[in-house]
Amino acid sequence: MYIKKTESYYRRDLYQGILKQPLRKYYQEPEGRYLSLLTNNTEDVVDSYIAGIYDIVQMVSAVLFALVSLIYIDIRMIVLSLGVGILYLLISGKLGEKLSGYKNSYYDEIGKNVIKIKELLSAFEIIRNNKLESFADHSFNQSKEELLEKKRVFSVKISNINSYNLILGEGLIIAIISIVSILVIRDEIRIGELVAIAQLMSSLINPIGGLNEIINERNSSKELL
Repeated sequence: MYIKKTESYYRRDLYQGILKQPLRKYYQEPEGRYLSLLTNNTEDVVDSYIAGIYDIVQMVSAVLFALVSLIYIDIRMIVLSLGVGILYLLISGKLGEKLSGYKNSYYDEIGKNVIKIKELLSAFEIIRNNKLESFADHSFNQSKEELLEKKRVFSVKISNINSYNLILGEGLIIAIISIVSILVIRDEIRIGELVAIAQLMSSLINPIGGLNEIINERNSSKELL
C-alpha cells in the first residue's frame, strides 16, 4: 500500500516537474525523452528509486548487527570495520560515478526510438501510397539496432561495476583476515574469534556493496529527472 501510494505521488511529481520547466529548457530536450520518461522508463525508475527502500532498511540492519557483533568480540574492530566500510564506499562510489551518464545515454536513445516509431506511424498512409515500406523498415531497424547497442553498453557497464565491487569486497576481507591473523599470532585474539571476525566482516562488506549499488542506481535515476 505504501509503495503504491508513493509511486502515485512520484508519477505525479514527475509530470509536474516537466510542466514547471522553463520553456527554453523544455524545448532543448527532444520530445521522445519526455515520452520515454513518462512511459517506458517510469517502471524502471520507480523500481530503482522507490522499491529499493526495503532493501536499504534490510542492508542497514545487517551492517549494524555486524558492527555490534564485532565490537562485542573486540572493541578495536570498530576502528577497522569503520575504516574498511568507508574505504569500500569511497572506492566503489568512484567506480559507479559514470553509471548515470551511461543510463542517460541509453534513455536518450529510447526517446529517439519512440520518436522514430511515432513518425513512422504518423506517416503510415504516405508510406503505403508511395511504396516506401522498405525505407520505413530500414529506418525502424536502424533505430532499433542503435537502441540495442546503447542497452548493451549500459548492461556491460553495470556488470563491470558490480564485478569490480565484488573483487574489491573480497580483497578487503582477505586484507582484514591478514591483519587480524597478526593479532592471533600475538595471542591477542583466539583463532575462533578470527573465524567469527572473518564471517562478520563478510556480513558487513556485502551489505555495504549492496547499498552502494542501490545508491548508484538511485542517483542515476535522479539524473533522469
